[in-house]
Amino acid sequence: MLGRAEAAFSALPLPRGQAEAGLLRLERWLAEAELVWSHQAIEALLDLDPAELFDSFSRQLPFGTGGLRGQVGVGPNRVNPWTVRRAIDGHARWLASRHAAPAVAIAYDVRRFLDQGGRFGGRAGALLGLSSRDLAAQAARVYAAHGVRSYLQREGDDRFLASPELSHAVRALGASGGLYVSASHNPPDDNGLKLYDALGGQVLPPEDEEIAGSVGLEPLQLAPGAARRWIAPLPPALREDYQRHLVARSLGPWRGEPLVFSALHGVGAGTVAEVLERAGFAVHRHPDQCRPDGAFPTVPHRAPNPESPEALDEGVALAARLGVRLVMASDPDADRLGAAALTPTGWVRLSGQAIALLLTDHALRHTSGEGRWIARTAVTTRLVSALARQHGVAVEDHSPVGFKYLGRLIEARGEAGFLLAVEESYGALITPACRDKDAAGAALYLAEAASEARARGETLVDVLERLIAPWGGAGWALRPLALPGAEGRARIAAMMEALRLDPPAAVGGVAVVDLVDLLDNAGPLGPVTSGTAAASRDQLGFVLEGGAAVWIRPSGTEPRAKIYAEALGPGAQERADHLAWALARGALRRVGVALPDWAAVFPARVPVDALQRLARALPEAARRGDPAELLALLPGEGRALALALGRLELGGDALIAALREG
Repeated sequence: MLGRAEAAFSALPLPRGQAEAGLLRLERWLAEAELVWSHQAIEALLDLDPAELFDSFSRQLPFGTGGLRGQVGVGPNRVNPWTVRRAIDGHARWLASRHAAPAVAIAYDVRRFLDQGGRFGGRAGALLGLSSRDLAAQAARVYAAHGVRSYLQREGDDRFLASPELSHAVRALGASGGLYVSASHNPPDDNGLKLYDALGGQVLPPEDEEIAGSVGLEPLQLAPGAARRWIAPLPPALREDYQRHLVARSLGPWRGEPLVFSALHGVGAGTVAEVLERAGFAVHRHPDQCRPDGAFPTVPHRAPNPESPEALDEGVALAARLGVRLVMASDPDADRLGAAALTPTGWVRLSGQAIALLLTDHALRHTSGEGRWIARTAVTTRLVSALARQHGVAVEDHSPVGFKYLGRLIEARGEAGFLLAVEESYGALITPACRDKDAAGAALYLAEAASEARARGETLVDVLERLIAPWGGAGWALRPLALPGAEGRARIAAMMEALRLDPPAAVGGVAVVDLVDLLDNAGPLGPVTSGTAAASRDQLGFVLEGGAAVWIRPSGTEPRAKIYAEALGPGAQERADHLAWALARGALRRVGVALPDWAAVFPARVPVDALQRLARALPEAARRGDPAELLALLPGEGRALALALGRLELGGDALIAALREG
């Protein structure tokens, strides 16, 4: 097997030395007797996709946004029992070095690995069926080996805890930390670990780097029977306390807007829906999507992310049948909230920026007193800060992306006066009793705002339009660039380096008037304290003439670079879309990737290299005019391809019609 891998890695277009390093990691892996379970899956990758096998052994899966997240698979760069055991061993060592009697709270989501992407061609072996519960139970045993007590969600409990519930549990139990096993809104073949500190927030630099530095020693062993005395169930009363506390944060009596709720097959039915019902709202649960299922079977493209407009399609369809005007959906671990509102001209999916602004307005108008404050991340709409200052409310608005930074601000400023924390990626927190974003709290405030608007004969969209009217309108765009694998990571790093060394003078034809680099030691965040802090702060903002702004950063949880744009004034949405795509194309050109303008119509899930292949093949295929040939260039994206061709007027009406039908 090793000889075959050596030949396969050598044939890959890799920088010198990388193939040898990957082969050495594979050799060490194969030498471990405990990893025999993985050999069948390794052989499958050798046969089917050597590049995927190399990426699996190209590095140690790094700490990202509050922990580890990635594809389930074999090798040190994948989520599997080996990587989880070593990561938790490092966390346990770190806890034991800091606490006399350490304890952790543990919960998990609904995921179960079924190789839906077909990477292993039916030969995933022992990985098949690996669940979040399995990994959580393994983690509890590792903690036990180090004398760390665990409070673990009960096996068989079909009322899964949400990640904000775990944050609350850590604080309520006085635990030393927490662990939530989930890949949040990622595809079903992914999983991961969210590590929480004693404050109930996800671990921050430099603590995450210290934990990572404890990983790699030979994990301690403990017989399964001996672990039992170190593992206790999470007290059921914590759920009641969490819900009661959220409902107590209600800002008024408005309850007149019924709504449809979807958990996107995650855990949200036991948090978001129950909190809304407890608060007095009429909630119509989507009967299929409120059923926990880690395969996410009814979600388009099996992408359970409320950021995606398609993720709300089933909820909108149910609402239309019921005559309901408001739809909400949470992601699998119920920390993000998406929403759609019916207007006289049709359904409008609310962006994360719009939800942040609506929640801020609701909190500001219905509270009073000195010392109030709110927080937002740097890429969240600046209108949140402007609105707060109009109300005389202080704002913390320089945080890097990642809600863990917003949660830590509560500790720095104190709980007194805290109103709200928001981020553009559909996250909000309404209470200092948690330190992580919480879809249930966000849903409570949004449902109240919708009900108040209904009493005035308005919708949430009317409220939003009134909020942005003083600026002549506002538009927001998010443009992710999917760059998977080792080559993708290298391209993202090279893009960021090139943009720092030679920042653009203009973006989309608009002059850059200021550069904001969160890695700047002299900037508002102060000196960079660790490698993980540098990764979190790897964000560049370009303030443009006329008040628009564009940001770019590597994602901490997915193989993507993310680009955000905000524009104000007439035609703001079109300008935001244009600016985001202009920065995306400009950044890619820095690493030798040229994409045509029509590539902008494709969904973010389509990798950049697939768009490159399409760009090379499309002109000739379009000239031949064969719909089947065109569709074969990018299977499953026929409609987007048809729209691209239509925009460029490649091919006749009959060709476009055939593509749309395909």
